[in-house]
Amino acid sequence: MKMRVLTVTVLLAAGPALAEEAAAPNGLGWKASAEFGLVDTSGNSQTTTINAKLNAVHESLEWRNRFTAEYLSASDDVGTVARRTVGQAATNYKLDERNYLFGNLRYENDEFAPYDYRYSETVGYGRRMRWKTQRLDLEIGAGGSHTRFADGNRDDDGIVRLAGNYAWQLTKTAEFSEVAFTEIGSDNTHSESETGLKLRINGNLAMKLSYKMLHNSEVPEGTEKLDSITSVTLVYDF
Repeated sequence: MKMRVLTVTVLLAAGPALAEEAAAPNGLGWKASAEFGLVDTSGNSQTTTINAKLNAVHESLEWRNRFTAEYLSASDDVGTVARRTVGQAATNYKLDERNYLFGNLRYENDEFAPYDYRYSETVGYGRRMRWKTQRLDLEIGAGGSHTRFADGNRDDDGIVRLAGNYAWQLTKTAEFSEVAFTEIGSDNTHSESETGLKLRINGNLAMKLSYKMLHNSEVPEGTEKLDSITSVTLVYDF
């Protein structure tokens, strides 16, 4: 199943609690960004698409904690067609400036995908590299994944997780990013990647162009292995 969503967005206001505890010197403290998109069409075709995302990072001298929440809903005049909800929490213990140990928990409820829900837990090793305006995090780890399919069957599998997070500050107002991971199991390999270009408009407000691909190596008959999501959003950093 191909899924292509083009989203023009409105601003999601920042929460005051995080705003008060802004990033401290040397990049320590809280950083967060919020996106909210809405497309509504009427006339011969009545459809509504909602796309929301929240990213938060807390950095201390020894720890780096990341939290992500995503929501996507596509509906028509008959009712909701499908929803996608993702939650992820990751913690990094810094061994030194470049090396760290990580733990990652991820939950996904995706009606676009060939399963009801899927969650995984992994631990492993990561390394951060920097070059002036560029940053790259690479991770390798192992753990387990747990999937419930639409027919009620459940699959529990051991996995190896490979992940990369790349950011390049092209100019003062433009940033390129690539976030990707793959979880390799004996029954299925689940992979995702998101390519983004963020353009600063004014102050904390930016526009973001992104293209996401989701792939499963094993899917039910009649189901496509690759889904894609294309979006144009406004982002508020706080």
